[in-house]
Amino acid sequence: MRPFSALAFEPALVVWMLLGFGALLLSVRILDLPLWVAPLAAVMPFGISNLHHGQTGFFAILLASAVHVLCVRDRKVLAGLVAGLVILKPTLLIGVGLWWLMDWKRWYPSLLAAVPSAGLIVLPTLIFDGFEPWRLFARSSAARIEVHADVVANQPTLRELAKRALGGEIGMSMTTQLAILLAGALGLWLLGRRWPTRTDILSGGAIFVSILASPHLLVYDSGLILIPLAVLVSHRARASTIETMVAIYTVSSLAMIMSLPPFGPLNDWVSPGAVGMLMLVVLWVRELDRCREPIPSGPLVRASPSSV
Repeated sequence: MRPFSALAFEPALVVWMLLGFGALLLSVRILDLPLWVAPLAAVMPFGISNLHHGQTGFFAILLASAVHVLCVRDRKVLAGLVAGLVILKPTLLIGVGLWWLMDWKRWYPSLLAAVPSAGLIVLPTLIFDGFEPWRLFARSSAARIEVHADVVANQPTLRELAKRALGGEIGMSMTTQLAILLAGALGLWLLGRRWPTRTDILSGGAIFVSILASPHLLVYDSGLILIPLAVLVSHRARASTIETMVAIYTVSSLAMIMSLPPFGPLNDWVSPGAVGMLMLVVLWVRELDRCREPIPSGPLVRASPSSV
C-alpha cells in the first residue's frame, strides 16, 4: 500500500480493496468464467482474509491467471516474464516452476524469460531493503502449523535449511510440507504422463501444487483454485462436481482459518486446508477423466494447436 501512504489508513484501505476487487474481476474475465464468480469468490474464506490490512491475494490471482492463459495460448516468453514478477511470493507459482523444469525442453523459453523480470524485482530490494524471498518462503511454509521449536521461530535461509536437512534437524511441520511438495511433484509427473499435450490441465495441476506448497497460501491465496475450476468449466464438467469442490474448499479453508475443534489435532501434523485440497485434486482428476474434449471460448482462453 506504499503508493497510498499519503492517505489516512481507512481511505487507503478502501482504495486498495476496490483495486483488489477489480483485479479479481479481471481474473474471472480472462479465465472465461461468469462474472458472478467474482463477488462469490470475494466472500469465500480467502476473499474475507484479503479484505483487510492491504493483503495482495486478489492481485496474486490476476498474475497467476495471466500466466495460465499465456501458457494455454503457447506464449512462452510472455508467460515467463509475468511469472518472474511473482518472485515477491515465491510459493505462488512454485508448481508452475516445477512443471516447467520437468518439461524444460519445451518450456525453457519461459524459464529464461522469468530471470530478467524476477531480477527487476529482487535486485533493487536486495540493495535497499535486504529482501530475502526464500527466507520468507521457509517462514510461510510453516506459518499455519502449530509445532514449536521449528522453522517458524528461526526462519532459516535456504542454505541453513539444507544444513538442517542433512543433519536430520528438520521439524515435523517442515518435514510434512516437504513431503506434500514431493507428492505434488509426483502428481505433476503423473499428469504429464496422462495428458502430455494438455497444457491447460498441466497448468491447473501446477496451481494445485503451488497452493499445497505453503499453508500461508491456503489462507490468503487459495483463490488460485479458480484456475483449475476454470479448466473444469472449459471441459464441460458436471456442475455437481464443481459445487462439491467449492463446498470442500470452503469447509477446509474455514477450518484452517478458525482452527475448528474437529480439526485441531491435525494442526500438529498438517493443515486441514491441505487435506481438503488433496481431496479437491482427486475430484478434479476424476472429473477430467470423464469429461469430453473442451470447446474453446472467450477472447483470451484458447487452446493452442500444440495442446490439442
